Amino acid sequence: MMFALGVVAFAVCILLSVALHECGHMWVARGTGMKVRRYFVGFGPTVFSFRRGETEYGLKWLPLGGFCDIAGMTALDEVTPDEASRAMWRFKTWKRTVVLAAGSFTHFVFGFIVLYLMAVTMGLPNLAAKPVINTVSDCVRSATTAEEWNDPTCRPGDPAPAKSAGLRPGDRILAIDSIAIGFWNELVEVVQQRGDRPMRVRWLRPDTSAAVPEGAVLVARRPDGVVYEATIRPYYDPEANRYFLGIAAPTPQLLMAYFGVQRVRYGIGAALLAGVEETWTHTRVILTSLRRMVTGQESFRENVGGPIMIAKVT
Repeated sequence: MMFALGVVAFAVCILLSVALHECGHMWVARGTGMKVRRYFVGFGPTVFSFRRGETEYGLKWLPLGGFCDIAGMTALDEVTPDEASRAMWRFKTWKRTVVLAAGSFTHFVFGFIVLYLMAVTMGLPNLAAKPVINTVSDCVRSATTAEEWNDPTCRPGDPAPAKSAGLRPGDRILAIDSIAIGFWNELVEVVQQRGDRPMRVRWLRPDTSAAVPEGAVLVARRPDGVVYEATIRPYYDPEANRYFLGIAAPTPQLLMAYFGVQRVRYGIGAALLAGVEETWTHTRVILTSLRRMVTGQESFRENVGGPIMIAKVT
C-alpha cells in the first residue's frame, strides 16, 4: 500500500514539475506576443482537453512529460496565415531565448517559494553556524552494517585525522590551506573539494594556557585564545563517498550534525532573504557537482539519471 502511495505521490510531483515548466514557456511566449496553440501535460492518449481563447489545454495519460506548442518554433514549421506574424522564429533572438529559458527559470521561482514557506514554518538550515567543534572522534571508518554503525570501538590502525592533529571540542576552525573558514558549511565544502590530499588546518583554542598539541605547531597567541596549525589528511569513506576529518558540529539531530547546520525559523520579512540565500546555496551545490563530474572528481553515471533515479533519491 505504501509503495503504491509512493508511486502515486511521485507521479503527481513529476506532473506538477512538468506543468510548471511548461507554464513558464507559455506565460512568457504569450507576454512577448507569440501564439500558443496547445498546452498539454503528459504523453500518450488524451484524457481530456478544452479550449480557452486561442489555446487548447489538456491532460494525457502518462505523467512523464508535457509540451507547450508555440506556433512557428522554427522556420520549417507550418503556420496558418493568421499565425504567420506571430510565429516564434520571427521574433528577436533575445525574446526567443527568454521564452526557452522561462521553463527552467520557473523551477527556481517555485523552489524559492517552497523554501520561503519552509523558512516561515518549519525553519531552514542555519548556514551561519560557526565552525566550532563539538566532538572529536577517536577514529573514523566505514560502516556497511547497522552493527558497525552503532559500534564505537576503534580497531588497531583505524585513522583518526582530527584527534591525531590535536584538535579537541571547543576549538574553532579558522582556515584550511589559507582559505578562511567563517561558517560550518564552508568547512564541509572545502574538505570535500580538497579530497584526500593533506591539508593545512588552522584553528583557535580559547584556552590560552593550553600546551601545544602533539602534531601541531603554535602560530600565534591572541587575547581570545591560541592559534595552532597542523597538516591533516581526511579519511575517505567509499560507502558515503565523502571525506571526513573526524569532527562534528554542535547540533541536536543526527541529520543536521552530518551536514553541520541547525534549523532556524525566520519572520515573514527575513524569510525572503533566507529563501534567496538557500536557493542560491542549492544552485551552487548543483553547479559544483557538475564541475566535479566534468573534471572527473565525481562519477557521471552515479549522479545523472532519469525519472527512476529521481524516484530512488526522493
